[in-house]
Order: sequence, then C-alpha cells, then structure tokens
Amino acid sequence: MKKILGILALAAAGGLAACGGSNPLLAVADVADGDADDGGGVGGDSDLPPGTASPSATGAIFRLEEGSEAQTFIYSAGTDTFTVDNMPFDGDDNLYVRVPAPAGPGDPVSTLDPGVGPAEFAVYNNAEGVNAYKMVYGVGVSTETRFAIVRSSSYNDYGYGGFVYERDGSVVIPAGGSANYTGEYAGIRNFDNQGGVELVDGEVLINVDFEDLNVGDAVQGFITGRTVFDPETGTTITTLPTLVLNTGSITDAGEINGTATSTDAGGDGFESGEYFAILSGADAGEMVGIVVVTSGNPGAAGGNIQETGGFLANVTP
Repeated sequence: MKKILGILALAAAGGLAACGGSNPLLAVADVADGDADDGGGVGGDSDLPPGTASPSATGAIFRLEEGSEAQTFIYSAGTDTFTVDNMPFDGDDNLYVRVPAPAGPGDPVSTLDPGVGPAEFAVYNNAEGVNAYKMVYGVGVSTETRFAIVRSSSYNDYGYGGFVYERDGSVVIPAGGSANYTGEYAGIRNFDNQGGVELVDGEVLINVDFEDLNVGDAVQGFITGRTVFDPETGTTITTLPTLVLNTGSITDAGEINGTATSTDAGGDGFESGEYFAILSGADAGEMVGIVVVTSGNPGAAGGNIQETGGFLANVTP
C-alpha cells in the first residue's frame, strides 16, 4: 500500500516510502481552506470539500472533510501503521495499527491482506490513548487512488474524525460514450446519541455518460448489499437498503458530486446525504469516492446514525 497524502509539506524532507514507491505529500500551498470552485468545469461549478485549490485534469487532487479534525494521514510500510494528526486523546504518538480481520460477512473489510486484491481495504485502531478511534483505509488497483476515514466510538454527537480521498496523477476524460464502474465499498457508522461504532461494507455500481457531460448531470449509481457488522467480532448486526447515488455532475478536472438517498421497505425516506468522487487514469478508468449519509437511529438511544464510506471502482469491460 501507499500512504494517504496529507497537507504537510514533507516532500522536501524526502517523504515516507511505501509499497509501490515513494509518494510525496501535498504542500500546504496546494490546499484551499474553503469549498473548491472548479472554475466552470464541463458540467458547471461544483461545491466540493476543501483541498486542492486549482484542480485540473493533468494533476493530483486531494480532498478532506470540511471542518474535520483529521487532516494528515501518513502510512509507514515497514510497520504497516499510520500516524493521524489532531485526534484528541488518541495517544501521544498518534499511532494507528492494523486490526486483524474478524470472521465477518466477507469482502471487503473482513478479508484483507496487504498486496492482495484488485483494490485493498483495511481497518486500523489507535494503539493507545484514553479515547478509541477506528479508521478504514482503501487503495485502488493502480495505487493512484485512495481514501481514509477515521471516527471515534468515545463521544456523543458523532465525536471527532474526518475523511480524505485523492488521486495521485492525472485523468483523461473520454470525448464520448459511456462507462460502467464496479467496485467495493467500506465504511464506519457512528452515532450522535451513544458511543460505539459499526463497520459496513457493500458493492458499488456507477454509470457515467461521457457523451452528455455538457448538460452537467452525467453520473448515477448504487451501493448495494450493504451489511453492517460488529468491528470486534464480525457478527452481522443488520443489512441496509440500496443507497442511490442520484444523478450528479462532473467537472473538467474529473471530480464528481451529487446527493445520496435510500428508502425503507415501505418506500419512505430512510437515509440522505452526499457523495464525492474523483476519476483517474487513462480513459478515466478508475474512480475513488466518499459517501456520507445520515438516518434515524432505531435503537433505544434514539438520535441519528452517520455513515461515512469510501469506494474504489474500475471500468467494467
């Protein structure tokens, strides 16, 4: 695996090498404090998370959750650990260690090994500290796309955390035609009225209509087979309805955003939120994305559940 890029300018110090080679961190000057404006794009302006200030199809793009505490994730291949900055009471060394896979429901979170996959997903915990944190990390087939999500199980009101997602290189967006992207999804569910977290996994299918990018609405998709399970035992807690990635837009830099919703068995609204993604590679063959949705908590504690998931997908031949 490679490391998640951060916003510290460590490249000048040589960075940290990881499986597949070194990958310098983005410099502070490349990171915008506010929402990104793509400058028009092929589908018009998009309201994207903070990150790369002037994204283009020819360069790397980095995004992080607006208002999040976690902004820098650095991977050390030699120890298979991360350091994650700015998380309160997660231990003096900010160290996150890989969690042995529980005997869970299957791909992608519970059957993970470095170097195995088409895409790789893994779960990490903070090694010490008063409060507990859990992190899900994913890296794409090319190793040019990746995401990381960290959330706490020790707070009400969702607690501290954040997500980052990125591509390392460039993208060539096809001049026409359409493409179907398939892949895997994994994430963390936490609560605003109780402690603890749950893990969730599933499969993603996204359709992109490159022929009609000029109309601005050329992306749609689904996350299916979502299974929620206990992160310690792998025991299935529940299954969730299909999450619909409603028709969204693409910028000329290859960035995507739209709304995400689901309905319950009775057809009533169940979850709502947003999704963000980045296309990568020749002929836009790869995609990395983040989904954040909330729903009511049916448990005794009441309140709401927040699900933050990441997906990695490739064009299906």
